[in-house]
Amino acid sequence: MDLLLPFHVSVGLVLLLLGLFALAGRKSRLGRHPTVGNAYFAALVLTLSTGMVIGGRHAGLTLFEIATPPTFALGLVGWLAGRWRRRGWLRWHIVGMAGSYIGVVTAFGFQAIPRSLWPIWWLVPTAVGSALIARATRRLPTVRATRA
Repeated sequence: MDLLLPFHVSVGLVLLLLGLFALAGRKSRLGRHPTVGNAYFAALVLTLSTGMVIGGRHAGLTLFEIATPPTFALGLVGWLAGRWRRRGWLRWHIVGMAGSYIGVVTAFGFQAIPRSLWPIWWLVPTAVGSALIARATRRLPTVRATRA
């Protein structure tokens, strides 16, 4: 029996929970957020990788295979921003990690809801997630350029 699909589903469910904990939890460099975020990124890489292997076994290109590279890229940008912490890092971290979570929730929904609702589901996580990202980034302090 092929155990890749059950592994993919299990890690995907852990990924959903880790993302929820990271988004909803208190943010602190010394708290659990960095640990949960690192676990989220590891689960993201595992889930996307196994998903690509599963998809590669079948002919044709699916929505999942199209959405995987941007989801990974967003997660990588967010994770790297959180590790490097250069100027403006927090905005990149929020957009990257939350953007990757939009991809995760969207993919989960495509597996969990009837196909007739897919056209609506494609928009819901993106609309809600984008609004929350905009709200979070609006609250960030702005750095004014200094005059020379």
